[in-house]
Amino acid sequence: GVPATLLANDPGYANPPTSEEIYFGGRGTESFGGAGWFDFAATYSLPVWRSLEPWVKVEVFNLFNDDSQIFGNIAINPLDTAAECGGPCPVDANGYATTFATGPNYRRPTSNTHFVTPREYQVSAGIRF
Repeated sequence: GVPATLLANDPGYANPPTSEEIYFGGRGTESFGGAGWFDFAATYSLPVWRSLEPWVKVEVFNLFNDDSQIFGNIAINPLDTAAECGGPCPVDANGYATTFATGPNYRRPTSNTHFVTPREYQVSAGIRF
């Protein structure tokens, strides 16, 4: 929840916030490395008669099969008790704990969506007339 120190600074919001996201470290320090993939598409058509033209299209997404991790578990636990900190826990000017512990799965993938989509093939065919 929101610390009492921060709520005491309420400038008169009709509905003060009940939670807030906190970031430890500088902007982007916990970002995952970039990922890059290359897509390819080719279309072939063959005029048969007047405007009748069958065609086929082949697409390959992520041609080189990049398997980079692009996200992961980023949950942390703020340390806010004297037992956890070995004494009084440091807080910032708003009353938020400034020390934290990471869990055993920190930065590890916990879902298939934490990786780039693997190579995919798609074939389409049709007739223009």
